[in-house]
Amino acid sequence: MTMTAYLTERIAVNPDICNGRPVIRGMRITVQTVLEFLFPGTNRHDTDIWG
Repeated sequence: MTMTAYLTERIAVNPDICNGRPVIRGMRITVQTVLEFLFPGTNRHDTDIWG
């Protein structure tokens, strides 16, 4: 399974849920909330999780 396929199975975007922000599928927890929990006190320039 590719990373893209894995992410599309786990992450959903719906304009009616959480103002259209990406959420964990089946929950109303935004991806941003999860990332902020995993990387507290860092900004996007400090941690490059995609590269």
